Amino acid sequence: MDVKTLAMGHPVPEFERDENSLDLAQLSRVPINDRNFASETRDGKPGCKKLMGKFREYDRGETAFVFNPTNYILAFNDFALMVRFTPHDAVNTDVQFSWLVHKDAEEGVDYDTDNLIWVWDVTTKQDKKITEDNNAGIMSSRYRPGPYSMHEARVATFVRWYLNAIRLPA
Repeated sequence: MDVKTLAMGHPVPEFERDENSLDLAQLSRVPINDRNFASETRDGKPGCKKLMGKFREYDRGETAFVFNPTNYILAFNDFALMVRFTPHDAVNTDVQFSWLVHKDAEEGVDYDTDNLIWVWDVTTKQDKKITEDNNAGIMSSRYRPGPYSMHEARVATFVRWYLNAIRLPA
């Protein structure tokens, strides 16, 4: 993907800050999936007829920019999704999604809202169920924390970052 993306004149940025940074920011450009989808929609077909920014064709990629652990943007050639998590306490968090399309795109003409939001609507409902089930588990008197698995490396990094962020000056 990088070769095609670069040949089209699109940048292929990538960086990931560690727990010693102020923001824990990350930036990457990756293929949407291994099924040759043009966009991140239910059927993989374009979500909006008008491409964003300087794009002139689909490169089948996704740019993910994490500003900090609670805010990020996922950008495709035809739309972008901004996500914000606002924690209120240990078990309550608001989640806000904002979809962006080309400034001249018209709903019902250039894009279908249901198709555009479908992937993240389904994903969010699944994530909510997983999160609620996990919360019920850790609230059990039988729960005992254990070490993080290899698949939870970013969780462990977040915990170290958070503890560094709230550490009071000596």
